[in-house]
Amino acid sequence: MAHSDWMPTREQDLVDLCVPWKAELENPANITAYSWEQADVTAALGKIAAFLTARFAYEVDNSTAKRLDKDETTDAMRDFANSSIRLNKKMSDA
Repeated sequence: MAHSDWMPTREQDLVDLCVPWKAELENPANITAYSWEQADVTAALGKIAAFLTARFAYEVDNSTAKRLDKDETTDAMRDFANSSIRLNKKMSDA
């Protein structure tokens, strides 16, 4: 699924983006401060972890299944951003 938005198109850039996302989502203070739903955070973290695991496997085995894992993670990050970050008045632009 092609999107023209803020999500990186280069795979390494997505890997690099996953690292700070993971750190922010794992911080309980952020979940409280931004009123994020724990289930949404848990789901997004699961997708990020699955992607990072699959990404390293993909480097060895360039298969369709591994590409689908990446696509699912990208979609999960986009969905979380749209539902929990984009219109969240508690968050600053930074």
